[in-house]
Amino acid sequence: MLEFRNVTKRFETPGGQEVTVLQDVSFTVDDDEFCVVVGPSGCGKSTLLNLALGLVPISEGEIVHDGKRVESIVSSDVGYITQDANLLPWSTVLENIMSPLEIRGVPKTERRATAREWAEAVGLGKFVDYYPGQLSGGMQKRCSIARTMVYDPAMIYMDEPFGPLDAITRTILQETLLNLWQTRRKTILFITHDLVEAIALGDTVVVINGQPGTVKARIPIPLSRPREIRHLAASTEFVELHTKIWSYLEPGVESNAGELV
Repeated sequence: MLEFRNVTKRFETPGGQEVTVLQDVSFTVDDDEFCVVVGPSGCGKSTLLNLALGLVPISEGEIVHDGKRVESIVSSDVGYITQDANLLPWSTVLENIMSPLEIRGVPKTERRATAREWAEAVGLGKFVDYYPGQLSGGMQKRCSIARTMVYDPAMIYMDEPFGPLDAITRTILQETLLNLWQTRRKTILFITHDLVEAIALGDTVVVINGQPGTVKARIPIPLSRPREIRHLAASTEFVELHTKIWSYLEPGVESNAGELV
């Protein structure tokens, strides 16, 4: 579904200095795979996502999405969930979830029915007439997920979507996302700096570290599915994976102490 081939990204600072953010990044994301990219702040994870989406140009190398080289914004057959919920404040939960279907010209009756199904799927069935300002942060994120999933994109990009949430809400939403993924089987590229989250969610964890960021490892996660996230950390397999991934992150991240949990 997605392939990064020796991707390098350079930016020019306001002072005219050239800075390399990513260097020779190569890895693949298979169809229906839940691929997690983990690394400390400043290693270029979000830049990598923006390159894959075609939001910023590549300096060197290439990215191939569904057999086509990414040279501009990718097709509408992808979803993008950011750190912020980005809901329309003047629209209700139902209206927010319906909005992508309206853009695509889906008949009103059909889009309302589909949006209600997704509201139920993410636990917002009783809140369809609420406005974003009346929702908690976790509920807003649920609405954002439903709004993305409602139009059935083939691939979903997620940029630290649960980062701003408290630990309990984050765990609940991680389990909600996994349940949805288990039944819908989308290809997901998920960005995080949380090792626990990376192991709990992913089929594969791609470790990026350094400045510029480079791929240090691509590690399969053999933990069986379905997964009960709140109990994973107690398992021997989890501890071994955590230790292995950390071994690729520890060198050079002392200055970022506290970023990785």
